[in-house]
This record gives sequence, structure tokens and C-alpha cells, in this order.
Amino acid sequence: EEYSTSEQGTEELAARKGEQVEVALRHYSGWSLCRQRKSSDPEVPTVDGWLPDSCLSDHPRNAATKRHRLVLNGLQTLADDAAAVEAAFYQFRLQGPEATGTTLHALYDQVLALVEEYRNICAVMQAYAEADEAAWQEQQAKAAEEAERQREADEAWLGLPGWVVEGKKAYWVSKVQKKW
Repeated sequence: EEYSTSEQGTEELAARKGEQVEVALRHYSGWSLCRQRKSSDPEVPTVDGWLPDSCLSDHPRNAATKRHRLVLNGLQTLADDAAAVEAAFYQFRLQGPEATGTTLHALYDQVLALVEEYRNICAVMQAYAEADEAAWQEQQAKAAEEAERQREADEAWLGLPGWVVEGKKAYWVSKVQKKW
């Protein structure tokens, strides 16, 4: 299986199955920034580019926390970007637009981009929660089916009808004596 870029000049990395790449950054969007060596010679520079996570294999010990790490990395990046915008706004207020080289409109656009990024992170978290809920419900349904199969197997083994509950007192009318 091979992953190659669809356009020339894109920042995506072309890789073949089995090739080793170094993951520099994982993004919650499902893409990872990777470094690839084209030669074993350390003098040859590496090639950087983005690969979809579906093309990458993970070490099994990291699989359980991968989603959490991706979301936390996204939130950390968002917090860092928000702090940078706040610092730029502070400099804008102190020194004015001429000294900082930015405009209030540009800062506003950066804030809107941060809000959009936060919404994207929330949407990813919601999708993760829905997937977890669906998996939990599927697991509960399988457990209920297994319990029902076990109950039916127990009934078949004992030779008792389904309406008999083991461990409870049973009352019946004697056909011979015609009494309880």
C-alpha cells in the first residue's frame, strides 16, 4: 500500500508501506507531521511533510491514550496561539499600530481563527464521545446476548421450562389430590 500526494507543491509526504518515518508532531485532525530520510547518509537532509494517521502504525502501548494526546496537543497549541495573540494585542495597545506593524482588524481575524480552531477541537471531542458511547452500547448488548445464551444453555442442561426460576418456591395444583 502506498500513500502519495495528489498535487504538486503540497506539504504532504509520499510514503510506501513499511518505510520508516519519524513523527515530529501529531495533530488532532488526523494528520501527522513526519520526517523521512531518503538516504542512510546523515549528510542528506530529511524531507518533512504531512501524512494521514491512517497510514501510520503506532506502538501498541500508545494506542489507548492516542486520542487524548492528540486533543491535548491541539488544546496546548491553541493556548499558546491565544497567548501570542494576547501579547500582540498588548503591544498594539502600548505602542500603537505603526510600531507593531499590525492592525486591529488583523488581530481580530487571528482571534476568529482561534475560535474556529476551538470549535474544531470541540467537534472532534464530541465525535470521540459519540464513538465511545456507541462502543459501550455495543459491548453492553453483547454482554446481554451472552447472558441470555448462558441462561438458555443452563435451562437446556437442567431440562426445566423457561418459566421456572431456580431458587424460588414453586406452587402447583396436584392432579391426583386436587389441592395446593
